Amino acid sequence: MTIKAIEIKNVKSIKSTYLDLKDINCLIGENGAGKSNILKAIKYFYDNLDQERYSKELFDKSNPYNYSFEITIYYDFSRFIKIKEVNEFKSFERGLQINPIFKLISSIERHLDSNKILAVTMTQDKNDLPKWNSTPFNVRVFLKNQFPIYFVQTRSIDLYDWNYIWEAIGELSKVKELNKNLKVEIEKFFDEFYSNNYSRFTKVIEQVMENSNINIKRFKPKELFSHIYKLQLGGEKFQYQDTKLEFFSDGLNSFSYITLLISLVKELSDSTLKEPTIILDEPEIGLHPQKIDEVTNTLNGKIKRIRESDSSLNYIVATHSPRLIRNVVNSPLSSNIYHLKMVDNYTRINKLNDFIENDEKLLLSEKEASFYFSKGILFVEGQTELELFQHPLLRDIYPVLNKIDVFSFDSNNVKLNTVLPSEKNTSIPYIVLYDLDKILCINEHNRISIKGDSINPLKNQKIAFKEIYLFGDKRLKTFELRKRIKGYRKRKDFILNPDPKWLHITDPKYKEFKQLVKTYCIEYNVFVVDTTIEGSIVNEKSLDLIVDWLTINSKLNIDNLTILVNLLFRDKQKDHVSTVFRLLFKGKHDTLQNFIDNDYFSKVLNDHNNFTSDSEKEYYKKLYRLVKSNRFDKTSGWVSDFFDYLYLRRDSFKKNRTYFKKHFLELNNIIETIEKKVL
Repeated sequence: MTIKAIEIKNVKSIKSTYLDLKDINCLIGENGAGKSNILKAIKYFYDNLDQERYSKELFDKSNPYNYSFEITIYYDFSRFIKIKEVNEFKSFERGLQINPIFKLISSIERHLDSNKILAVTMTQDKNDLPKWNSTPFNVRVFLKNQFPIYFVQTRSIDLYDWNYIWEAIGELSKVKELNKNLKVEIEKFFDEFYSNNYSRFTKVIEQVMENSNINIKRFKPKELFSHIYKLQLGGEKFQYQDTKLEFFSDGLNSFSYITLLISLVKELSDSTLKEPTIILDEPEIGLHPQKIDEVTNTLNGKIKRIRESDSSLNYIVATHSPRLIRNVVNSPLSSNIYHLKMVDNYTRINKLNDFIENDEKLLLSEKEASFYFSKGILFVEGQTELELFQHPLLRDIYPVLNKIDVFSFDSNNVKLNTVLPSEKNTSIPYIVLYDLDKILCINEHNRISIKGDSINPLKNQKIAFKEIYLFGDKRLKTFELRKRIKGYRKRKDFILNPDPKWLHITDPKYKEFKQLVKTYCIEYNVFVVDTTIEGSIVNEKSLDLIVDWLTINSKLNIDNLTILVNLLFRDKQKDHVSTVFRLLFKGKHDTLQNFIDNDYFSKVLNDHNNFTSDSEKEYYKKLYRLVKSNRFDKTSGWVSDFFDYLYLRRDSFKKNRTYFKKHFLELNNIIETIEKKVL
């Protein structure tokens, strides 16, 4: 029903796009992405349907060799054909003449495809007028009348003079050809009420104008009908609750204007053979969030009524409102959401994949929908990462973090998939930050297994299938690398031998294997950290900073702190020391296990081969108890506290990337990857 699709080629930043239309069709993206160019193309097409309105504004400015543009609108005539067939049967049965409008539809029917679709194409060359395909002028006039489009540009609404609504009323209520003797009939009608004075005054006015060489431009039919309704309703100035519009806020007037227009278009089109489309450009401007909900409910309600009747109406909405998008996704009506992004001076348009799972719809809040408008996204697993990448210190040192959004999916893949560009088919650049334990695990035989779900590229079967057909550099970086990873795991000599006390792994083959996995995964926008994000913060190079912070902020009692400080200066194996500190902040062992249980440590303590002396064994026991009883909770805010300390007390860190990199190499690598792959 109504307009089925719109195709645009070489219009400003739009190289080529085909927009399939459903009940509600949303255009989203950053400012300057090209949404307005689509709306301008549609308006120019409609402005030229029944008259020539030449303009050079729609040509591609980036490519001077593009000498023409093309706009095609596909009209669905299925409803008209059904009504025509019923009318023809009734006319034949009653011996009546067929209505001229149905004769015109019969002539159009020869040009429809098998789905009852009429494609109307307008092309324009530089320095030339618009040209049409084989669609004759009278058919184009019919299309403009029967498939009207109402444009509502919220920024351009006259909030106190709603004359455009009267135009819509006049157009939609113009159901028949005007009686040629209408002027005489009106004169007779008024003479009955006002005697002959009306005719006399009319003739005086006409005579004076004629003597002054002044004439009156005739009303167009829709203008005449709108004035008739003004007369019938007793005026033309709109008021709200018996009060002038000037009294109310811009937001309330805008809301009232939009909802009134939608309601009138719906109700009037129900009674006529019309298939209207309403285009709303940023309807959310000036509206309270609840008013945005009410606007969406108005759209939903009107379309629901349409389905119960036999008419049709659809919407094209250009918006920056996450709330509106959330409402549209959760609407029972059919919808398309098109994501627009400017890439190298041209608009890239992607249609979002449908929300098939109800769980995805339920999880899509206004917050999640806001990420469809992001320039770039860093996906993180939880609160610790969110605290970290939103901290002012990192944002000062790495300005790229101010240009992207950080999305915490709380290790919930359904929540992740509601926004993930590769799942929803948007053009938003992104990185997923994943702990290593989401990618692989070390079994009881100290061998490595690949684990996880489709977010892990090594477990994604679709990726594995596509890689078979790759070639060149991309094949080397993916398919061949996957084979190396698989071969590495199968090597008989690749058996890890963790240090029994703290499960630290020193095998260089393990380090090499992890690097292969990281290199492979980043090709699919997944950055794998060495253990967990806690390990990126608490590492060998940052231990002195951690101890200083613990000391100054009294995060531990003096005895426990003394043990840690002694460990720092006593143990020559910094990797052992960093493991202890990492576990203190709920990081993980090198074996990717959580802090191991009492039974394991009892076995370690009872094995004398693990210690060179009783004092070493006793010291190990103290460390174990210390870590067990003083672990920092992930949501305790320790990340913010620590980086606040660095931000306020360490001048060396402020906007000094080299100094930061020295102490937090993996964090630096994460953010530099964001700089390369996201922005």
